[in-house]
Amino acid sequence: MRLDVLEDKCALCGACEPTCALTHFKANNPKKSAIRAEMWVLKGDVRTRVRVCRLCEEKACVKACPSSALRFNGQRIEVDGALCTLC
Repeated sequence: MRLDVLEDKCALCGACEPTCALTHFKANNPKKSAIRAEMWVLKGDVRTRVRVCRLCEEKACVKACPSSALRFNGQRIEVDGALCTLC
């Protein structure tokens, strides 16, 4: 299953982040969310972006994890809380 984001409708409230973490990782920690709603201002220009895990073929996040806390279980990326350093 892929999650597509309609960024023009996103209010950047951030409610999706803790909801994802609680639902998929059983943790009340938005840092464990697979969704990131971001806003930044550069010289008066407001930019927004919503990033969502799309389960890409190469699973670059799993390969890049320095503590080997991420693994793909065949359906989704899992986080081993005992190994995760929240880097």
